[in-house]
Amino acid sequence: MNFNIRNLGGLWDEICNLIIRPQRCVYEPSIALGPKLFTLDNRIFERKDFQLVNNRGLKIECSHYQPIESQRQKEKLPCVIYCHGNCGSRCDALDAVSILLPYNITVFAFDFTGSGLSEGEYVSLGYYEKQDVSTIVEYLWSTKRVSRIALWGRSMGAATSILYSAIDSTIAGIVVDSPFTSLEDVAMELVSSYQTWLPKKMIKMGINLVRRSIINKAGFDIRACSPISEVSSGFVPVLFCHAENDDFIKIHHSERLYEAYAGDKNMIRFEGDHNSVRPDFMYDSVSIFFYNVLISNDKELETKQIPKGSMAHKNDVGVVTEKGRQIALENGELFDDTLYDGKVSSNVPESERNHSKEKDNTMQSPSSHPQMVVPSSLHDNYESFGNTDEDEMLLRALIESVKEELNVCKSEEEKSELTQKLKELYEQAKEHAINI
Repeated sequence: MNFNIRNLGGLWDEICNLIIRPQRCVYEPSIALGPKLFTLDNRIFERKDFQLVNNRGLKIECSHYQPIESQRQKEKLPCVIYCHGNCGSRCDALDAVSILLPYNITVFAFDFTGSGLSEGEYVSLGYYEKQDVSTIVEYLWSTKRVSRIALWGRSMGAATSILYSAIDSTIAGIVVDSPFTSLEDVAMELVSSYQTWLPKKMIKMGINLVRRSIINKAGFDIRACSPISEVSSGFVPVLFCHAENDDFIKIHHSERLYEAYAGDKNMIRFEGDHNSVRPDFMYDSVSIFFYNVLISNDKELETKQIPKGSMAHKNDVGVVTEKGRQIALENGELFDDTLYDGKVSSNVPESERNHSKEKDNTMQSPSSHPQMVVPSSLHDNYESFGNTDEDEMLLRALIESVKEELNVCKSEEEKSELTQKLKELYEQAKEHAINI
């Protein structure tokens, strides 16, 4: 953009809108969120959609991904709340779903108020969003079906995770992808990126105009949204993640937050920009981090092998890069006191180390993580099942799911529809000689 001194007012308005009213993600849940019942890593999971109301009286659209009842290994399972970015929605949590569900970690996705399909006119990049997180945490504990809770945030969601974890010591750990130090710092950098010729004094004056405009429109002060002010007293384990070439929230934000953070911390950096697809290297590290803070020492859940080859699981504090990981792999350094076949082993034979290194190289493609799968024959009307074992599993799960809905349904019209649906499912089972 080419601004001149005559249209600086338009610049301040645009910066204001970039902060509190970025492009909103509008989507059709039945399409964007995938099926409500699906298989993943040879197990059946479900998505339950519902609404919560925050302390401002605004409705939050929510989705909780977890195993179906018959495949739930424990009454209480750990949960990761995924916090999306300023232009995002709960649709962004699908990677987290594919990665975490196989480890018996449930995933709670939602649209922040002011985002997606939730109520609210503006976003606040953390100020009000942390109240939404508080509403969700309170709900999860009230179900008495969660053992531990962690947060995974990106951009706005990352800043929110830092701000919220500073006031709630029950949070087991946080992963923060592309967090910022303070909203005022981001605003300053946004102006500088638009108008490099403006003197700093004029930029600061403009930021004050933006600040007052946001207070009037959205009811919060950008100076009150400052993760850097909270990290010196933060003691929740944290994994910082940031792309090297991020030109929206530059990597120095994570570096400063990392240096100032008082608790257990680690940082990984990788190629890409603010919106680029994250590499498997990062997802491996995130999986191991959440395994350690949510699953470790739970003997009933410590059954799933976790990715080998990432350095982010190490107990020592340090910054990990993808290049450093590759060098360590080539030198065989990652197999000293590292995870081998899901367990700690520092005495792995050289021949098996080489075999493990070959296996680890397969983790560079997205297919290395479990993917959500629904048979092509499965449609919303549940017709035309095939005769595969997977179809039989899904048919049984669908019948169980409909029965559960019938038990809690209060509307006579809905009961009638569910009863008819259940009858059709039983007919399909009979047709395919499935004994229910």
